[in-house]
Amino acid sequence: MPRPGEFYRHFKNKTYEILTVATHSETGEKLVVYRALYGTYQDYVRPLAMFLSEVDHEKYPDVRQKYRFERIGDRVSGIPEEEKREKTAVPSPTDINIEENDSDETNEEGQELLMEFLDLETFAEKREFLRLHSKEVTDKFIDDVGTVMDLTIKKGETEDRLRELISCLS
Repeated sequence: MPRPGEFYRHFKNKTYEILTVATHSETGEKLVVYRALYGTYQDYVRPLAMFLSEVDHEKYPDVRQKYRFERIGDRVSGIPEEEKREKTAVPSPTDINIEENDSDETNEEGQELLMEFLDLETFAEKREFLRLHSKEVTDKFIDDVGTVMDLTIKKGETEDRLRELISCLS
């Protein structure tokens, strides 16, 4: 049974967070209320039976995932289950070389960077992204990531805040 705060991956490779399981007032049918963790973070409702159903492999023969939605983690652990088994080397927060960001980054460019970051699937990908884009990271970006991922990153120098963010993702 899906529970609030759990993260699920749809077979089309998008990630969602469970908000609640509701009951239809007329039919008594259980409905899963969930939020997209990409784009405009829209909320959706789907019948529980459909949410838990297997992928139609005749319609989608190339899909390897067995179920329409598969649990990948939760807010408490913050670590997707496949991430725990990950064999990829994790860059240390101290391996990051940050220089002053002298560019006049527009709000739109910052939003594109944020969306690209949030669309990444694993914490290892997010850490690598931050390492590669460290010169583009601003305090606003760190604040926005903290808000979306429910993290508190202390105020201070951008370099220190970025290291703290990467540490949280580790």
